[in-house]
Parts: sequence; structure tokens; C-alpha cells
Amino acid sequence: MESSKQHLILIGLMGSGKSSVGRHLSALTGLPYLDTDWMVESQMRKPITEIFSQFGESRFRELEHEMVCKATSEPEPAIVSTGGGAVISPANREILWKRGLVVYLQADAELLFERTSRDQNRPLLHTENPKARIAELLEARAPFYEQADLIIPIRGKSVQQVGGEILQRWQPSKND
Repeated sequence: MESSKQHLILIGLMGSGKSSVGRHLSALTGLPYLDTDWMVESQMRKPITEIFSQFGESRFRELEHEMVCKATSEPEPAIVSTGGGAVISPANREILWKRGLVVYLQADAELLFERTSRDQNRPLLHTENPKARIAELLEARAPFYEQADLIIPIRGKSVQQVGGEILQRWQPSKND
């Protein structure tokens, strides 16, 4: 793998398992794990729900872009999971696809709803009908997600199974 595409980038809608799979892969490979949502929260010292309510989605997306740039500019390979909406930005897509192997953790709206329905920390789901909102977001973002280098359907699979499928296709190369 060329050095400029050394990172493993996980994309997908909220609830697709990016964080769980990312942490699992980090433990297996010994590579650092970076989560752009956590990086935004750390910088702002607030949860994403508060960032959305105080500053709006557009400010959150600016911060998210900064963290995508920061996470993917690390010189050593890393496992990077992005927020579900990171791919809507053309600038983010350019950076992600240039600097890493992009893996889409693919799930249907029903599964995503099952996984996120009790989570109050999802500002985009604070609506009358969160299930419809998930379906709407998935439909809007799927064309971007489907540009990934690797698509892994996750339904019926454990974190370990998903991680194993990814490692069959990607072997990190450490710069010594």
C-alpha cells in the first residue's frame, strides 16, 4: 500500500459499528485508534449534542473537517472512524480517499434504528420519527458511502467477524 494511503478509514451511518470495529482493529493491530467525533468533543469539551444545539450543524461540520484533516495527517498508520456525516463534504471525501483505505460498514435502516433508538446522544435523531430520519439519511448518504474501497455488510456479524473481513483485505504497514 502506498504510504499516502496508509490509514484505515471506517465510514457508515450512526450505529454501523465504526467505533466498536475501530477499537477492535486497534487492539488486534496495535495501531492507534482515532475517532473524529471524539476528537471534536475533546476539542470543544462538550458532547456533540451540545455542540449542535449551541453552534448548529454547520459549525459541527467545520470542526469535523478539522479533525478529519488532523486524524489522517498522522505519519504512522492509524485506524480512523469518522462521524456518519463526514462523507457529505467533498473536501472530506477527497482527503479520506487519498489518505486511507476507506471501508463502508453497510447496514440497513432497520438495523441502524435498532442499534440507535435508545441513544439520546444522536442529535440528528431528535425528531418525531427517528426511524424515518435514519432511512432518509441513509438514502442521502449511500451514494457517498458506496464509493468506499471496501464495503462490508454487517447484518448478523460480530465485531470480530467484521474486523476479520477487513484484515483479510488490509494489512497495515508500519514505517520503521
